[in-house]
Amino acid sequence: MTRWVNGDPWNNPNYSGRNGNGYFLYPPKTPSATPVISSIRLELLREGIEDYEYLYMLKELVKQARLKGGNSGDITAAEQALARSLEINWNKSKVSPANNEPYTKDSSLLYEVREQIASAVLTLNGSLTPEPNVPPKAPRNLEVIP
Repeated sequence: MTRWVNGDPWNNPNYSGRNGNGYFLYPPKTPSATPVISSIRLELLREGIEDYEYLYMLKELVKQARLKGGNSGDITAAEQALARSLEINWNKSKVSPANNEPYTKDSSLLYEVREQIASAVLTLNGSLTPEPNVPPKAPRNLEVIP
């Protein structure tokens, strides 16, 4: 953050020869503004970490559902979501041969799979979570003793 003293990332983001210089945070535009502003780079890093957490959570929920005899259709849908996440990230048939990268750059496909994973997490989590303990109702016509 001390590099901001030497440059202005708002008006000259290419200050040290690299666009954005790998900034995760930017200084406020005015002294009264938010202390720091997150970069797109930081927001996408956060999304990637959340995606990993979703995948891990779903994998664990599938294990629990199998152990507890969960709904086989829900388990199959969850397993398909997990398999699809691997397919779009490591399947060369889904990428352009020009760049030969083993992952997709199609953001709509990524968001579609993210929705599928979130739906599977919610479904399995809902079927495995027991109903909350509801205290029994007090019997009627009882005298309260102070």
